[in-house]
Amino acid sequence: MLNGFSSGLAVIIGMLLGNILAEYPYPIREPFAFLGYFRKFWDLALSGLTYNMAIWVDKWVMWFAPEAVKTSNGLIVYPHYDSTMFIAYLTTVPAMALFLFNIETHFFEQYVRFYRSIEQKVSFAKIDKNHQSIMRSISGSAGAFFFLQGSIALLGILMAPEIIYLVHGNYLQVGMLRYGILGALFQVLTLFLFVLFSYFDSRRSILLIQSAFLVMNALFTWISLYAGFRYYGFGYFFASFVTFIVAASLMKQYMARLPYHTFVTTNASVV
Repeated sequence: MLNGFSSGLAVIIGMLLGNILAEYPYPIREPFAFLGYFRKFWDLALSGLTYNMAIWVDKWVMWFAPEAVKTSNGLIVYPHYDSTMFIAYLTTVPAMALFLFNIETHFFEQYVRFYRSIEQKVSFAKIDKNHQSIMRSISGSAGAFFFLQGSIALLGILMAPEIIYLVHGNYLQVGMLRYGILGALFQVLTLFLFVLFSYFDSRRSILLIQSAFLVMNALFTWISLYAGFRYYGFGYFFASFVTFIVAASLMKQYMARLPYHTFVTTNASVV
């Protein structure tokens, strides 16, 4: 199964590389030149590592559960938890498609208009008007995103026993699945905010939020592990929820002062 999964990824990477090379038919020069950017954008690289650790750390902790098993080749797994969280993540696919559509259309248009108007040296009144437009675009996209993902999460929670039965799981997984679906809801909402912070080049905010998610996901999952089986999955849900609250608060503060951040904190010409 692992070989099949790895082979599938290899095929996808090959197809993507083939399309890139077909679109940009130029000889490769200095293939390792990108390594120098790790020093310049260390916080961006660290954010990627931190976030991937954060979304895996609850699985690592749960591998210490009494119900975890060790396979014949030494691999430690907790099938009930691992498979349940995989199903929970699948519930985010429709909302992610909507998110990509909204970000790459309406929000991006407002984003370009805001920064292009600054480059054209328009009046502050015009900048403020574009600032309000971009905030309305974010609010509208966030509302639609939350409604869709929230509806899917509610449906998943209500139908959790049927979902477990459909995949031939164990009914002991129903509680974990419900916690996982709630956790996935808030994690994908936080991911929405991560992308917005990335558009505004607020790399330190992203790193701060992801570090908080890593710590809380590990801590709360460990606490739920000792609290007993009925709380399995609660740690991931609670960590995702608190992380979303923190990220939303930071985003609200950042957007309220977007012109200031544009001219001062993210302005490369300001020393």
